[in-house]
Amino acid sequence: MGLHVAAPDRPLVRRFVQFYNRDRPHSSYGGLTPNEVAAGATQASPPLRRISYFDRKMKWYAFG
Repeated sequence: MGLHVAAPDRPLVRRFVQFYNRDRPHSSYGGLTPNEVAAGATQASPPLRRISYFDRKMKWYAFG
C-alpha cells in the first residue's frame, strides 16, 4: 500500500515518498492518506500544520 521506491537514499525521492504516503489524501482511499489506511483508520484526520515541500516551492499540509 502506498508508494515504495527502490532508491530511498536520495533526499528528494525520500521527501516525495513522505509527501505521497503521509500528506496526500487519496480519493480512492475515501480521502485517507496511505499511511492512515495502513494504520487502520476509518476517518480522515484533519491537517496538523502547514508544511513546505521541495525547497519551499510547494505549500501543503502535514497530516501525520
